[in-house]
Amino acid sequence: MQPGRSEADRQHVRDLEDPQPGDRSGSSRAWPGVSALALIWGSTWLAIRLTLDVAPPLTAAALRFIVAAVALWSWLLARGRCRPCQPPCWWRSTVMALAMFVAPYGLVYWAELHVSTGLASVLFSSQSLFVVLIAHVALPRERPTGRQWFGVLAGLVGEAAVFHGQLRLSDGHGALGAAAVLVAAASGALALVWLRRLGESLNSAHETAVQLTITALVFGVASALSTGLHAPLVMDWWSTKLWLAVGYLAVPGTAVAYLIYYRLARGAAALTISYSIFLAPVVAVLLGALVLRERLDALQIAGAVFVLYSMLLAEQR
Repeated sequence: MQPGRSEADRQHVRDLEDPQPGDRSGSSRAWPGVSALALIWGSTWLAIRLTLDVAPPLTAAALRFIVAAVALWSWLLARGRCRPCQPPCWWRSTVMALAMFVAPYGLVYWAELHVSTGLASVLFSSQSLFVVLIAHVALPRERPTGRQWFGVLAGLVGEAAVFHGQLRLSDGHGALGAAAVLVAAASGALALVWLRRLGESLNSAHETAVQLTITALVFGVASALSTGLHAPLVMDWWSTKLWLAVGYLAVPGTAVAYLIYYRLARGAAALTISYSIFLAPVVAVLLGALVLRERLDALQIAGAVFVLYSMLLAEQR
């Protein structure tokens, strides 16, 4: 027993770590964080495309994670929270980096060369479906209800309606690109479910910094091996577009976003957290309409409403 805590307090902590099927307290408190992530990640798809106009995929990914790791370590250093990572931390961080960052982002960066941004967004949104499938086995107390299964499937239909004009393959490798995005979504879902199992044992800020560092090293080496040492010499390193996109992707889009994401994993249900990725493409379309004055047709509007409705439906236990 922990001194100074009542049984009610201890039960509250247990509920946050592994919520009961009918308990929505942890998930309901997660919605501000989920909404923030949807807003951040909803604006990153275009930024990824901008970096690919200037740099090869693996080089663009390496730059994103190098800047993100430097930013997060600098923040930890300023707060006096840097400390050595013990062997168990390195092992866990390496596996998590591969599943949460290297596989999803490497595949998505490559796939965006061969499929439209809209199709990539819809396919990556299937992460919520993979979360439902994996959680059914790995998180007994978060096994999805029939309503949640239906909500996620209905939401994917809504996503397809939102991007109905962009569901196309860009070239002969489009089918492989689409498959790569699905594998990326499945990898991210597996990592999210593992995060939920770790719960309160996870030191979100420190371990996120370690994982970003590992990811930056992997992408840096992979970029050098795939493009050769000559690639950096022909890149436009003075491109304002490149560094604005990389800076946005690295700091709010990665360092800040994953601090929120990992902290959510300590209390909210895995499916609720995955809504941040599910809603991000819809947010991207709405931001395009509000900021860039892009025209939305009736089917897109209906699809966006349907996605939101499906999320509300899935949350009704």
